[in-house]
Amino acid sequence: CRVVRGRDWQVRYGNQDGGKGNVGTVYKVQPRETFNVQIRWPNGNKNGYRYHPPGTKDVELEENEVVEAAAALAVLSLVGATGGSDSPRSPRSRACSIM
Repeated sequence: CRVVRGRDWQVRYGNQDGGKGNVGTVYKVQPRETFNVQIRWPNGNKNGYRYHPPGTKDVELEENEVVEAAAALAVLSLVGATGGSDSPRSPRSRACSIM
C-alpha cells in the first residue's frame, strides 16, 4: 500500500519522508483498535504514524493507489471474481486492505 503525507502531518515529523510528495510503503499495521501504521520511505527511513479515518491521518493513501483500487474492484465486480487480499490476483498487501 502506498501512502503520502496526510492532512495531519506533524511538524515534529519534519522530512522523515524525504519531503512532501514522496511516496512511502506500508509494511505493518497495528491492531484495529489503534490503526497506527509503519511506513518505509524512499530515503530508507522507517517510522510509525497515525491513521484513524475519518479522524486523524498523518498519512493518506497515495492518489494512484486509490484509483487502482477502485479500478480493480470494478473489474472484479464485472467478472464476478472473488478473493481476499491474499489472492494472487491482487497486488495489494494485507496491510492495505485494512486501511
